[in-house]
Amino acid sequence: MKKLALAGILFSLLCFANCTQYTVMDSASVDGKLYVSVLKKPFFGGAEGYISKCDADAAGNLKCKRVRLDVTN
Repeated sequence: MKKLALAGILFSLLCFANCTQYTVMDSASVDGKLYVSVLKKPFFGGAEGYISKCDADAAGNLKCKRVRLDVTN
């Protein structure tokens, strides 16, 4: 039983260590392309901001690529 509890605690810590929150701060449409500024906040460590260019696929899902890094300054 102790091993199971320890495994649960370790699994929870591992999950928290890998949890990252993404926040869209702003967006703009330029020449039919959608640009978004994203703030990436890992559970541990500092936040990182960047600009992404997004395109929609046939199903309406967004596919985004980083086009500019380090906008946190």
